[in-house]
Amino acid sequence: MIFPFYSQRFTSLRIPRTPGFYINMFKEYSNLLGIALGKENGLIDFMSFNYSLIESLIWIRSFQWLGILDSSFVSNPYRYGVKSVKIKYLPIAKYLRELPQEEAGCYSLLFSYILPTPFRSAILISQSSKSLEEVAKNLLEKGKAVERMLAIEFLQSQSEDLVFLMKMAFASGFVRRGKKSDKGGYFTYLREQSRKQWKEHPCYTYFPLNSIFIELVEKEIYGDVEAFLKNEKSRLGVNEYLSERKEIKSRERLIDVLFKIKEDFASIYEYYTNYYDIRINE
Repeated sequence: MIFPFYSQRFTSLRIPRTPGFYINMFKEYSNLLGIALGKENGLIDFMSFNYSLIESLIWIRSFQWLGILDSSFVSNPYRYGVKSVKIKYLPIAKYLRELPQEEAGCYSLLFSYILPTPFRSAILISQSSKSLEEVAKNLLEKGKAVERMLAIEFLQSQSEDLVFLMKMAFASGFVRRGKKSDKGGYFTYLREQSRKQWKEHPCYTYFPLNSIFIELVEKEIYGDVEAFLKNEKSRLGVNEYLSERKEIKSRERLIDVLFKIKEDFASIYEYYTNYYDIRINE
């Protein structure tokens, strides 16, 4: 397993509020994802030349919490560097490869949220928690084994993984950082509206950064399978909601991929439900 490799040197545990920080973080993530979905070992080769070992490990683990990549060590990374990391692809990657790079970056976080990944669990629990510490405590109480591990590492040693995962949530654009003045004062909300600066987010071109769209996709995916598959694409709620978007081809590609995920949903859901518990016991 890869859990013991943490460092306080990578980034601050502070979670910024400025949209610019998260837009830049998303662009970095999207670029790394494109490299990861390209040639085999492309991500490892790129990171070995451009990132420190600590940065590389945190990014790689984050891809794991998003349900995109699995990772393991073939030798000690502190002796042989990031090239000692071996990766394999998880189910989400199959669907992302059918999309252009920028769309894959945007929709990957959407898919990670609607499937049973630690990313989804952290976001759902953060919407009923009032601080990052409370998120960790609630994950410890309610989460699956791997999510409890993330919580324990954060609570005991202030490890970066849970912090980084929440930063990725805000970088998605559809998760908003809460304020004490908000109703309930919770740590996060699914975004209801976008400030002007958020319209510069790369994903704004493809889908609205708001809770209506996210919940609509979630409803379609978790709804009745037969009813969903019998619908003509022109009557699909997601398609109708995006009908005013200029990116018609992008909309069509998203609908196609959502249909494929829906067709495979039972096996995908079972895979992710079992995967993280199996990995933590290896």
